[in-house]
Amino acid sequence: MLRHLLALLLALAWVAAARSQTAAEQKQTFGYLNKLQSKSGGFLPAQPGGGPSLRATTTALRAYRYFGGEVPNKDKVAEYVKGCFDKASGGFTDRPGEGKPDVFLTAAGLMAVVELKLPVDDYLGALKYFEKNIKTFDELRLAVAATESIQKEMPRSAQLKLLIRDIRATLEVVREKKSGARALARMTGSMVVTLLRLGEKVPDEDAMRQVILDGQMRDGGYAKENTEKSDLESTYRVERAIVMLKLRPRQVEAMRSFVAKCRNEDGGYGLQPGAPSSAAATYFASIVLHWLNSKDSERNRR
Repeated sequence: MLRHLLALLLALAWVAAARSQTAAEQKQTFGYLNKLQSKSGGFLPAQPGGGPSLRATTTALRAYRYFGGEVPNKDKVAEYVKGCFDKASGGFTDRPGEGKPDVFLTAAGLMAVVELKLPVDDYLGALKYFEKNIKTFDELRLAVAATESIQKEMPRSAQLKLLIRDIRATLEVVREKKSGARALARMTGSMVVTLLRLGEKVPDEDAMRQVILDGQMRDGGYAKENTEKSDLESTYRVERAIVMLKLRPRQVEAMRSFVAKCRNEDGGYGLQPGAPSSAAATYFASIVLHWLNSKDSERNRR
């Protein structure tokens, strides 16, 4: 009897911890993020994590926002982001004056521009960069997220039309094999989100909803294809689809509990329980909890 009572108390403690951070936990998370900031204003991907990175800077900025914190040295962060913009190509590099632009960095750069409230019109060359350089689905997925953040439409290039056709063909295969939902949820959610952001109709949306909801793992998270271990990035990707489809995870408290288990003693979050903290994983945790708690707030207002 005592053993069962202790187990119940432990489970309740996990739920409480996962629902929202305490003031002390919040302070610790901001402390972790603060330590990732370099003298240049840019953020490291992890600690130790080499030099600062534009992608890490963007994820850190978003983590501050969703956890309700203030970004330190914001002027320096803005200078770092501005310095990563390559006006000649319209793309962004990972560090000011270093390296070559790519689609992933350019998407991160546009999102950072929005977070810092920089003048978007100064960076619209990124649209031309996307039009010339997007070749893969993952490039399109992030580029569409970036254009949505600046409230602009993705240029309708011939390559974009081919990628949309490929997405539809893949989702048709998913519809036929929906019994293997756990192996398909991450990919399906990512593709559904991309179509919705492009203003495209999702084929057989009811079937896609079922695949996405059925793919939740027992621990509450979502996993990559061909794995049985949940991770925060996959959970974030699928939960974004769930939000855009106006759904609710089947196991809400289990998802909160999974996020809480990814939290480390340094205040940051790892991609999986026990994994080292990183800026990216901390962002994934912040936005997943934000979505779950926002849904709770909406329900409580009814």
